[in-house]
Amino acid sequence: MSWKIFTRTDATIEAMQATPSAAVTMCRTLLDEWFALGVEHAVVAPGSRSTPMALAILDDGRFRIHVFHDERSAAFAALGIGLSTKRPAVLVCTSGTAAAEFFPAVSESSQACVPMLVCTADRPPELQGVGAPQTMNQMRLYGDYVRAFRNIEPQEMASSSSWRRIAEEVFMSSMNLPSGPVHVNLQFREPLVGTAASLPRRESPIAEQSPRSQTDLAPITVLGDGRSGVILAGAGVDDPEGLVRLGERLGWAVLADPRSGCRSVAGQVVTHADSILRHESTAKRLTPEVVLRVGEPPASKVVNQWIARCGAHVVAVTPNGRHIDPDGVVTAHVVGGVAEVVEALASAESTPEYSAAWWEAEAKARVAIANGIDEESPITEPWVARAVGAELGDDEILLLSSSMPVRDVEWFASDCPPRVFSNRGVNGIDGVTSTGIGLALGSGSPVTVLIGDVAFLHDSNALINLTRRSVSLRVVVVDNRGGGIFSFLDQAKALGKDQFETLYGTPHDSDIVALAVAHGVEACEARTRQEFTQRLAGMKRGIIVVRTKRDENVLEHQRLNDLVATELDELTPR
Repeated sequence: MSWKIFTRTDATIEAMQATPSAAVTMCRTLLDEWFALGVEHAVVAPGSRSTPMALAILDDGRFRIHVFHDERSAAFAALGIGLSTKRPAVLVCTSGTAAAEFFPAVSESSQACVPMLVCTADRPPELQGVGAPQTMNQMRLYGDYVRAFRNIEPQEMASSSSWRRIAEEVFMSSMNLPSGPVHVNLQFREPLVGTAASLPRRESPIAEQSPRSQTDLAPITVLGDGRSGVILAGAGVDDPEGLVRLGERLGWAVLADPRSGCRSVAGQVVTHADSILRHESTAKRLTPEVVLRVGEPPASKVVNQWIARCGAHVVAVTPNGRHIDPDGVVTAHVVGGVAEVVEALASAESTPEYSAAWWEAEAKARVAIANGIDEESPITEPWVARAVGAELGDDEILLLSSSMPVRDVEWFASDCPPRVFSNRGVNGIDGVTSTGIGLALGSGSPVTVLIGDVAFLHDSNALINLTRRSVSLRVVVVDNRGGGIFSFLDQAKALGKDQFETLYGTPHDSDIVALAVAHGVEACEARTRQEFTQRLAGMKRGIIVVRTKRDENVLEHQRLNDLVATELDELTPR
């Protein structure tokens, strides 16, 4: 048997008895530098070991402070702030499993390229590996999901000249392309409460963000030689209006994901590509020679599979620098935005005949879906998606949960507000409501969240103290008593009903309205279409629950796609 013997030397004892003013001063210095760099929000999950940083944020007085009881909820709120402001929020927690609770949001932040300053408190070196309570190995806790990691051991004032440089370095790591989270692990000794000394002077001017390097436009330029093309507009389009105008000039159809912002632009954009491309002969007739993908791919599996098998030359343009190509079809990747695309295709030839075929198919699909959804009938999930998209104003934000909400809006909602978000970095359903709170805190705009019942329950702690937050947040919960998206998968047909319900349907008996009311949040169930639209228009902050049935929802989706197919049959050459 072996024993680990930890020997406290005189130097160690002296260090452990050091004044806490250095820790507080260091935290104030980091914050001072981050504020100068444009950081305005701090999200704090309460805890003891993080006291030096938490008190420093409070004493600074310039940050908008948001306290969350639950660390996972706090982290997703910081994600929402980053999404809306394009600046990182400072995210703070105590040591131990509190830091592990940040991991889901950190991974989403990383893969969605959202900046975030993650500050985890930790025990000092002498308490590591000796069984100290609330202590775990936090070194590189988030692995490759952070752009940079910095461990800061207990500090003395003699090290103060390095603090501003550290703050600037981690901020720039978070903001430079591809942006994302950084992890600062702060080891603090007791006592944890102290008074800050004078902050070290800033020796040099605040560094400017590294400008985007000169973009090689050749991969885009070669597309403009008169071949038929489509523009696939996804999340991350930095100039939706400019992209739509470019498509009209080139005669290229713009297939607009709701997260692209292009659906709010007046002009000819394709909003029902998923339904159109389910029609085999139409999909074949509309095959392009080139595809220009700006931003992220759509959620639609149908559209992505069509791109993968059409044999077109595919160029991906991403403003955030993240390369996404799970199907292995992208022939060139360009880091840039709409301005670079417009410049590269300034003298491109137009192909109006090809785009006319798209507009014809889109017109047929719009009529079929509008007529099919608007028939007098009970509330359906496609109708809710369409109604939410149409009812929101240009100053409002729509957040879509992964699984069915993001797909239903993509497939059936022609109209959407300019700002539509969805956590599609890792495509998880966790933290959706908390992300919505962060979007509202960061933007100051009204936010509507469209979410399923399972995802809502997964993040129910977001409701804690919601009534105390100065946000306008409406959460529309589609409650079909389980995991609705699984009913569309092969498992629903391959397994027996009992097997499927146990593993995938995952029914629950939670009363969502009662849960919200228990948190003091206004909540209601909308039973008719008129009641839903009235509640949506009249509610500033609260929960609207819509009840649907999973089996009927599958049939409703099929019915709408069949209606589109019938209309498109008329366009099929005889």
